[in-house]
Amino acid sequence: MLKSKYEDRNITPNQYAKELIEDKIWLLLDGYWEEELTQFNYDTFKDELTCTERELRQVREQLEKRTKGVLKYLGVK
Repeated sequence: MLKSKYEDRNITPNQYAKELIEDKIWLLLDGYWEEELTQFNYDTFKDELTCTERELRQVREQLEKRTKGVLKYLGVK
């Protein structure tokens, strides 16, 4: 039997898979993927977005919306 990552109890393989998916969802919401949308400008020595601020905001909104749906489907509160 598998042990839960969050509680001291045994869980099924299905529940363990849900925990793994939930972990990755929280990482997505932390925004690590945003660095893929930047490019270093050697003239200014700063990272610059390869998209507009509006597009970045829209991606964040859609990601939040989609992850809420997945979490709801998985029964995560």
